[in-house]
Amino acid sequence: MKILVDNVAIYTATSNKRFINKGYLYIDKGLIASVGEGEPPPELEFADYIIEGKYAVAVPGFVVGIGNLIDYLLRFKSFARNRFEILSTLTINDIQTLLSITLASLTLNGVTSVITYVSPINHKILTGLALAASECWVRVRMLIPVEATDINTVEDMVRNTLRSVKEPEAITKGIISFGLYVKRDISNNIIELAKSLNAQLYIDNTLVVNPLVRQNLRNFIVLTQTEIEELEGIDRISVTSATLWKKGRGLVSFDPLNLNPRILITSLNRVLEDPRTIADILCHYNPVNLDIGNKSIEGGNIADIIILDYSKPPIGPIPLSEIDIVEEISLTNYAVETSLIAGELTIDQGLTLNIGDKHVRKAQAILESIKH
Repeated sequence: MKILVDNVAIYTATSNKRFINKGYLYIDKGLIASVGEGEPPPELEFADYIIEGKYAVAVPGFVVGIGNLIDYLLRFKSFARNRFEILSTLTINDIQTLLSITLASLTLNGVTSVITYVSPINHKILTGLALAASECWVRVRMLIPVEATDINTVEDMVRNTLRSVKEPEAITKGIISFGLYVKRDISNNIIELAKSLNAQLYIDNTLVVNPLVRQNLRNFIVLTQTEIEELEGIDRISVTSATLWKKGRGLVSFDPLNLNPRILITSLNRVLEDPRTIADILCHYNPVNLDIGNKSIEGGNIADIIILDYSKPPIGPIPLSEIDIVEEISLTNYAVETSLIAGELTIDQGLTLNIGDKHVRKAQAILESIKH
């Protein structure tokens, strides 16, 4: 679908032109085909769908991780009993339904990409996650701790999960992807497994001195829970605490509540003073360092974009400049009017397009059956 977003402010998150006060976006074949200031060229006005962006700002979609999405789903006290017992009673379809609702709620908070730590690791959980991502059309990367499971078992589960996905574009467009997380020991077998599965490799910072890692530093994403020296060749580092954050790094959390960007933003506000930093972590530094999503709004990039509307109560007053907008985001004062993921509309006029009342009713029935 060819989509034109007209008369919109744009927070590009690029180094050249960070903010466009009034401009346009043209999206075609899942990519940002054109972005500019002022009025769009006449030939772009024949788009399949036109979005009026008055009083709105386009921002790269938020990227969050690496908490366990299952734990986020089962966070309520009503589900205080053993989660393994709860999960054992659910079917794949049940898990898909519950996770679809969960992902839809995150998209309404600005998320376009989620990296979720997977635990427990089994076919039912992986398949439920994959089917929910495909149905809701939200990027989900399943982060599998490979040391906890036999390598051959991991390979079999990933391939079986991919075979269960009925929408091929969910795989080819990166809606569903996998990561392998290594904390203690890296081997050639793990590196080869990642290549064969087209999975991203995430390692603990303690492994950066490992000879195998040193030989292929650019193939790894480093996750660190402690201070780490800048090492030549490490392109992508994400810290797990705001106190460790430095410019250029990503920021993730094992706390599942921080998958909700409003909760994450609130926690970041206690440590990080510059509101621009908070916005850039979500929509620029995390995509860059975690290798998922859209790191900036510029031609040729994938069209993972959220449009925040400031024309309706309770949001307001209308921000007029770049600093106004990032301050509003840092105060969690925003409403997602539109969400585009891989160029597909997933939210329009504030409503989720793929998840509706029937999903909510089904999810409620499932939850009622498993609570105390």
